[in-house]
Amino acid sequence: MMDKNPLRDDPPSLRAEAAGSSSLDPAAAITTLERDILTCIGIIGTTDADDLSNILGESPRAVQDALIKLDDAGYVLMRNGWYRLSEAYKAGRL
Repeated sequence: MMDKNPLRDDPPSLRAEAAGSSSLDPAAAITTLERDILTCIGIIGTTDADDLSNILGESPRAVQDALIKLDDAGYVLMRNGWYRLSEAYKAGRL
C-alpha cells in the first residue's frame, strides 16, 4: 500500500518551498491575485485580461503582469490574447 504523498495535495507554492525552492520560477511565490486568476480561468474556461480585470476588480496592468508571470511559470497558456489553464496545471503537475 502506498502512502499518500503530502506534497501532492499542497498548493504549488508550498510544494516549491518543501522541495527546497522559495519560488515557483525566478519570480516570487504565487500571490492572492494569481490564485484568483487561476480560479476564474478554471470556472470560465478561456478569457482575456480585460474580462479578468473587470471580474476581479483589479487594475488591468496588475492583471496583465500576473498573467505574464503565470504564463512564464506554465500555469496558463496565452494565444491571440486569450488565456486558458495549461494541461500541466490541470493535471496537478505544477
